[in-house]
This record gives sequence, C-alpha cells and structure tokens, in this order.
Amino acid sequence: MKDPQKQKIKELEAALSKKEEELKVFKRFIEIAERELKIEIVKKSGSNQSRK
Repeated sequence: MKDPQKQKIKELEAALSKKEEELKVFKRFIEIAERELKIEIVKKSGSNQSRK
C-alpha cells in the first residue's frame, strides 16, 4: 500500500511540472506576439501605468 502523503506529493509535483511547461509556452507566445505585432504586452519593471 502506498503512503497517501507520498502519493499526494507525487501528484503535486506532476501538476507543478505541467504548469511550468504551460508558463514557458505562454511566455514564448507573448514574446513572439510582441515581436511580430511590434507592441508591448508585458509591462516592464519600473514603467508607469497609464491612468484614465
């Protein structure tokens, strides 16, 4: 019989790994979109947010 805590840790590690891969894909998608569309999608650190 498997230890439930070890099984849960394994499941969480697998979920984390999947989310990390998804994040890499999304970041790459944004990089490509910014380059191709010549627009800034991600706010750069230190830049001011426009106010309406």
